Amino acid sequence: MTAGSFRQGLANRLDRPAGRVAAIVAAFLVCAGPAILYYKPYDRIYVDPIGDYRLYSDDFAYIAASRTFPRTIKHLFTPHNTHISPTWRLTTWALIASAGRLSRIPDVLGIATYSMLVALMSLTGRLIARETKNAALGLASACMIGVTSLQFTAGTWYSAGQTLWAGFGIIGVLWYLQAWRRSPKVIYLVAAFVTTWIAGGFWSIGHASGPVGAVYLFCDGRPRCKKASIVPLLGSIAAAAVFLGLGAHQIDASISTSGRSAADATNPIVGVWHTLRAFPEHLILQNLGLEAAVGPIRGLIFTLAFFLIWAWTRRAALRPTALEAAGFTLIFLSYFVELSFRGYLPFSSLRGYVPWYDAIPHLGFVLLIAGWFAAVHPAPIQKNVKIFTNKSLLFVMMLECSLLLIHRTRCDELFVKSLPYLTEPERKALPVLSLRRLRASYLLQDRATSQRRHLERYEKAEAIARKLGIGLDSIHKALGRGSIPEIPDAYDSFEMLDVPETGKPVDSAIVREALGSWLEYQPALEAIPLESFRPVNKR
Repeated sequence: MTAGSFRQGLANRLDRPAGRVAAIVAAFLVCAGPAILYYKPYDRIYVDPIGDYRLYSDDFAYIAASRTFPRTIKHLFTPHNTHISPTWRLTTWALIASAGRLSRIPDVLGIATYSMLVALMSLTGRLIARETKNAALGLASACMIGVTSLQFTAGTWYSAGQTLWAGFGIIGVLWYLQAWRRSPKVIYLVAAFVTTWIAGGFWSIGHASGPVGAVYLFCDGRPRCKKASIVPLLGSIAAAAVFLGLGAHQIDASISTSGRSAADATNPIVGVWHTLRAFPEHLILQNLGLEAAVGPIRGLIFTLAFFLIWAWTRRAALRPTALEAAGFTLIFLSYFVELSFRGYLPFSSLRGYVPWYDAIPHLGFVLLIAGWFAAVHPAPIQKNVKIFTNKSLLFVMMLECSLLLIHRTRCDELFVKSLPYLTEPERKALPVLSLRRLRASYLLQDRATSQRRHLERYEKAEAIARKLGIGLDSIHKALGRGSIPEIPDAYDSFEMLDVPETGKPVDSAIVREALGSWLEYQPALEAIPLESFRPVNKR
């Protein structure tokens, strides 16, 4: 066999349609990509995404407010910081109810967090595949959504995962609008209108679903699509007006904006400059696994260069496609709104301050890149989505492997930073990232185990309190503020108990005798015994 015939045979084999089994395996590996990146199942420093999940920071507040259905309804429009999120509170209640017991809530939240990331990857991939008629591009886009360090915080922490749920709502709006473009049935517009409310109810930036959907339809170009573009826009405007009308008066400026009013905290001009810096620094450099500070002028230059390259490649048809326009709108709106509201802070203070702020812009970035690629390399005109070929599946697998290698180090660094800062002795004894990751894994497992022990004892206390008619008022009077590992000082762990807010009048001594031992705080490890990391002296 000659070299030429071998190459021709290989090319023919790669161009053949891939079997269904190969496509399913590839899709499974893509969905497993974030788990491989975040939890290292191939590594001796393996972290269990479910068993090692521990409640953290805002998790406590959301659980306390949604522990029972009556509490959920009471707090439905109560702002958390500046976010009025009724859909999120109902979702949290449903997850807590499915857990059944307090001690199982961490497991359920761990499953829900990763499941939503996979759901967002799957829906986005399918949306792009239908839009571009290219199944491989859809699968590659799903891979880009999840296999990145930009989703690490949102994909591993339930409360930060609000962004993923809001992103799912935004893509859901586009999904129904895409269906309406293909078949103009009123039910699709109604579903898109309703989904704008759901998306905004998960997180404030979910209200961007309306403008993004409007731009998506308008850029279709057909008169009926231009007229219908008002529907998602009106949906988001109506949802935002209702949510703000019911909950805005409860926003505490002293917590959310360091004592400033919303008007004093918001600075649109600073928001624009911050957006110009965040776009290249986060969406371009960090998507390449790089950490680099970009100044305002360099940010402007990077951003202009990016769009000049886009314009040069699209010079034959400069008008953006619906997917490109939706992606750009989502990037700009999410960064602009988030960073304008923090306009009283310099960009250096926002860098890494809220890493889940990148989740929605990253989603828009993938939409933009996918639409750009499809415009430059259009699939043949056909009614159905182009099937997978062996070559396209091979490309997707190579893309996933590349992303895993690119983002591994940065994910390890983010994991290390998610646990308590290293003490000076630890810093000296653990000079390399692999040892620091081992230390973080050790602390995480200890905290998760300790927290579950606390929650199991809280279940015993719940049963006793309900039997004796003890309410939260008596528990606070007798024992003060509740604390368990990882809970911030601003929250009270006793609020997570499923007992009445006001119970029978009970003497504090009786409460302490009945519940004191069950509700006692036992601190988790803050540091590790460094002897565990001393090298073995081999002779």
